[in-house]
Amino acid sequence: MDEAQTSPPRIPDDAFVVRFGETASKTFVDGIKIGIERRGQQGREPLIGISVVCRPGLEADSVAALTTQWPGLEGRGLPHPRLQDATVGAIRARGYDVVADEPPPGHALVVFREIPSEDDRVNLLGAFSPLRDNPLGGA
Repeated sequence: MDEAQTSPPRIPDDAFVVRFGETASKTFVDGIKIGIERRGQQGREPLIGISVVCRPGLEADSVAALTTQWPGLEGRGLPHPRLQDATVGAIRARGYDVVADEPPPGHALVVFREIPSEDDRVNLLGAFSPLRDNPLGGA
């Protein structure tokens, strides 16, 4: 089977991406390490990326609400009190990509070519809106 048959469909540039919580330097690095380890434990291709939520055709708050369907969250969604959003196109314009990584519903990754630097973190966060209250409530 060639890569075109196994790769997920490209997410449209106008799709909203939601990142829960504050993405401080340590959180950013730890999240990438955890994601690489988790994918390896699942026997999946290791990707260097950070977890986000994305689903084409939905507004940002509806994208965030997809986390209410995630196992272990008892219908509440992710508990972070704040979040921020961007479009896939804004993230791509800064040199990164967004790929679907389900399950759970709407889970996606902002993917980097190599372990990102602090400059990459700052550059990526420039694509996102300012932090705002989580419409699901959060902790």
